[in-house]
Amino acid sequence: MKSALQRRLRTYAWYFLGWTFVAIFFFTQGLVQKLASHDPTPWWHYLLTWLVGVYITALLTPVVLWLGRRFPIERKNWPRRVVLHLSFSIAFALVALGSQGAIFPMLGLIPAVLKNFLVAFATLMIISFHQNIIMYWTILGIQYAFRYYRKYQEREKDALRLERDTSELQAQLVRAQLSALKMQLQPHFLFNTLNAIM
Repeated sequence: MKSALQRRLRTYAWYFLGWTFVAIFFFTQGLVQKLASHDPTPWWHYLLTWLVGVYITALLTPVVLWLGRRFPIERKNWPRRVVLHLSFSIAFALVALGSQGAIFPMLGLIPAVLKNFLVAFATLMIISFHQNIIMYWTILGIQYAFRYYRKYQEREKDALRLERDTSELQAQLVRAQLSALKMQLQPHFLFNTLNAIM
């Protein structure tokens, strides 16, 4: 029980660290843009906006993963499922940007640009809408990559199991053939022995 809880906490810690790394990666780009444009906004505003935005995406990721499992894109249904996931990705972007548009003004981040919800939401739609669409498809793509890798591993295990079963059957066949040969040879030796006695 305790080890399962520890494993779960460790998984959540790695999940949090992974998303934090994504936020810091994008923050460095924002920091370079800030320096190049001589923007007077404090650097930590950019850091907090990226952290909040990425953590909102992290909170929405389980929903994306559930949608990916519930509506998988497969060879037989891919056109309809791509359209369905495209609409899901638009909804994902709207929810993520709406959440950011509500949180950023409350935190007072980049007040020159993000004054209130409507201004913040409109600005974020212009700046980040496509990026959020790409984020949805990236999460979905990673999920499918893991799924196909697991299927590949299962096929490899099945192939090894079949190979082992085949070799065991061959060994049983050889033992059965040897046993049959012994049965054929034993009466012959018995007959020769009886002839010698007579």
